[in-house]
Amino acid sequence: MAKYRTEFKVKVAKEYLKFIISYKYLSEKYCIPDKGLIIRWVNDFREKKHRRTKTQKERKTSKNAKANKDIKRYQKIFIIKLN
Repeated sequence: MAKYRTEFKVKVAKEYLKFIISYKYLSEKYCIPDKGLIIRWVNDFREKKHRRTKTQKERKTSKNAKANKDIKRYQKIFIIKLN
């Protein structure tokens, strides 16, 4: 099965919701073999519409930033305990 980027999934879901067109039409327009994928994307988008959908790169960057903050915090604690 082909993998689709998050941005593409959101684009298709938004197009469906904005224009109220059929899943079949969208699957033909974007050459997606299974309209069930689009149904899933639309449902996922509806559930997450209040949250911003992050791309894989953004998720990785935010995880790295959190890890760096944790490392700095533990370094400070460790230095304080040594003194």
